[in-house]
Amino acid sequence: MKKQPKILVLTTTFPRWRGDTDPPFVFELCRRLAGNFDVTVLAPHFPGSASEENMDGIRVVRFRYSFKALRKAGIMAAKKIIDGRIGCEAVVVTKGG
Repeated sequence: MKKQPKILVLTTTFPRWRGDTDPPFVFELCRRLAGNFDVTVLAPHFPGSASEENMDGIRVVRFRYSFKALRKAGIMAAKKIIDGRIGCEAVVVTKGG
């Protein structure tokens, strides 16, 4: 089986858990990309959501804004922190609302 290229999707809007009513557009984009890519989503953590999980074949990693670096630089700092763990060929950045 051929290894799929990896994509990291950075977003501020993503379902917090299955069945969440948060706008589903980024989740739907990721589901469609998952057919051709190994997709990892980096999204903010929310109380009650898992820190890491798999949603319909999409790896979801949620970061907390509690680290000093994240409070200052937000999602791009979080991407730098986990990039070594994931490794990716492309990064997709979305902006909700």
